[in-house]
Amino acid sequence: MTSEKYDWFGVFTAVEAAMTSAANQRSAEFAASEAERRGLTKQGDANGTYRDKVWERTADGVILRLKWHCYDQSHAYRVLPDMNVLSLELRQGDKIFRRAESRFED
Repeated sequence: MTSEKYDWFGVFTAVEAAMTSAANQRSAEFAASEAERRGLTKQGDANGTYRDKVWERTADGVILRLKWHCYDQSHAYRVLPDMNVLSLELRQGDKIFRRAESRFED
């Protein structure tokens, strides 16, 4: 996939497992810390509430991206827990090699 000595599929698998743990523990921090430990870097200034938080590693056109999206499910006269969506994608250009998603409420 690339000449760089980086185990893209191995890292994907490790972060995907961390996403499952994050959903079980109801804390996206498990996935975020594993992504950072595996070389993905946090993009932009995504510290605010209800904003997408993104970690990414890119080399030779290959992109491994973890996205954490959180939104409020509540509406008038009904209070509901927040929905957290963790999505992970490994791609090169338009070709998607692997994709995974985990969801949990908190």
